[in-house]
This record gives sequence, structure tokens and C-alpha cells, in this order.
Amino acid sequence: MWTGSRRGQGYGSVNFLGKTWRTHRLAFALAHGEIAAGMHVLHSCDNPLCVEVSHLRLGTHRENMAERSAKGRTYRRGLGTKLSVATVKEMHRAHAGGESAASIARRLGISATHAGGVLRGLFWPGLFPGKP
Repeated sequence: MWTGSRRGQGYGSVNFLGKTWRTHRLAFALAHGEIAAGMHVLHSCDNPLCVEVSHLRLGTHRENMAERSAKGRTYRRGLGTKLSVATVKEMHRAHAGGESAASIARRLGISATHAGGVLRGLFWPGLFPGKP
């Protein structure tokens, strides 16, 4: 699990040989060689901080989107997220039980902004009627 710096969408980030890499892409490239243009490195574990090479494989954008949809990680409006309906419900239960949005975000490997938006009902609004 990557424990260093993070960039957008919770992915690890590192500078290597003068280039900024998402850590899962660098791990894959070091293990398997150059990544062809247009190819994505997909996680079987759905954890953006994972750099375990056995959890990574090459795929197209279309494959990535199909997998995301099949695993229920798509907003109703078509915007993507790593969160499932069950995870969003658990976030609300944990927050109601006193866990802070920042703590939930760290635990799930998402940004505090994302967690706060989920907890305020800005994302996944259909799950919690009455939230804005």
C-alpha cells in the first residue's frame, strides 16, 4: 500500500527519473515494461493506493468504465467514484456514530472533500432523501 504523497482521486504520486507518475502505473511499468499509449493500469482490488503488481493489469478506458459500472461504482448522473452504495451507507453510519469526515476519508483512501460531499448529500443524493 502506497503511504507517500497522493494526487487527484486518491492515487499515489511520485517523481521518478524526471517524470511524475501515479504509483500504480510506475509499479506496473517497473515490473512489466513500458505501458503502451492509451492503456490504463487497472486495479483488481479497487484501491487506488495499491501498488501490488499482482493486483494490476493493463486495460482500455472502455474496459475500465465497464468494470466500474459492473461493480456499482457509478453515480446516477454518470460521474465515476470508487464508492459503492454499501460503502456510502457505511460512511453515513460511521459519521452518525461520531467518526469525522476526515477520518472516514483517510480510511477509505478518498479526499476529505469527497467524503464531506457524500456526507452532506451532494453526492449520492438519492440514497438519503432530505439532504440537499
